[in-house]
Amino acid sequence: MKNKVLILSLIIAQGAFAYCTPDNDTCFECGTNCIAELTYSKNESGDDVGTFTVYGTGENGSGLMDGYLPTGSEPNRTTTAPWKDKLQDINNIVISDGITNIGGYAFTGGKNFNHLELPQSVQTIGRYAFMDGSLKSVNTLKYVDTIGSGAFYRNSLSEVELSDNLERIESSTFGYITQMKEINIPDSVEFVGYYAFYALSDDSKVYCNDEPAGRCESLFLGEVDTGLVRKKLIKYTVEDGKYVIGRKTYASIEDMNNGNYIKKRIYTIDEANLVAKPTGNTVRIKYR
Repeated sequence: MKNKVLILSLIIAQGAFAYCTPDNDTCFECGTNCIAELTYSKNESGDDVGTFTVYGTGENGSGLMDGYLPTGSEPNRTTTAPWKDKLQDINNIVISDGITNIGGYAFTGGKNFNHLELPQSVQTIGRYAFMDGSLKSVNTLKYVDTIGSGAFYRNSLSEVELSDNLERIESSTFGYITQMKEINIPDSVEFVGYYAFYALSDDSKVYCNDEPAGRCESLFLGEVDTGLVRKKLIKYTVEDGKYVIGRKTYASIEDMNNGNYIKKRIYTIDEANLVAKPTGNTVRIKYR
C-alpha cells in the first residue's frame, strides 16, 4: 500500500493524472518510477487487442524496469512479473520514451506477442526478456547497446536492426528464430556467444564485415558449436564505401542479396555437393 501511495504522490506532483494507479488488474508497478498499463481495443475483426504500455513517472518520463525470475520449463517457461496472469492478453508492447531498460524475464512466455515498440531511451534489454515467446517484429534495436543472453530466444522475428555500438551478442540471443531471414553484424561487435544464432532457417543469411581479415572466423567459427548456420555466413569487406565479396563489388548489403548470388563462401560438404550438382556450376569451395 505504501508503494501505491508513493507512486500516486509522484503523479500528483507532476500536476496531472497521466498514468494509471495499480489498484486494479490491468495496472502494475514495474520498477523504479515505472508503471505499466494493459489496455484493450478492437481490431477490424472485432477481436480484442491488448496493448501493454510501460511509462516512466520520473523526471522527463524516466524510469527503470525491475528484473524478474522465470517459472516452468522449456518451451513453456513464463515470467513471474506482476502481469503474469495477463501475459497471454498482451499483443503489443510499447515502451515509452524515458524508460532505460527492459527487465530480465519481464515478458518470458508471451505466446500472443506481435510487436515491440522501443524508444531511443532504451539502452539495455535484460537476459531472457522475451524468451519462449511469439514476438514477430520490433521497430528497431539500433539504440540498444546491451542485449542479455537469450533475450529473443524462441521467437518469430524476421529481421532486426542492431546498434552500431553493440559490442557483444550473448549466448542464445537469437537462437531458434527460424523466421529470421538475414541479419547484419555491426562492425562494433567483438564477441558472439555460444548458440547466439542457433537453428536459424536454411535460407537465413548472416552478414559479417571481414575487416580486419579473419574477423568473421574469430567471431563465429572460433569455437565448436558456436551457434551459427555456418553455410550462410557471408563475409565481405568495405572498400571506398562499397561492399566487396571476392572480385564482385556492390553498393549495399541489399544489392549483395538481390544479385545472382553464388558468391557466398561454402562451409559444409553437404552444401558444396548440393551446389555442384546436377548443373556442374563452378564454385570456389572452402571446406571447414
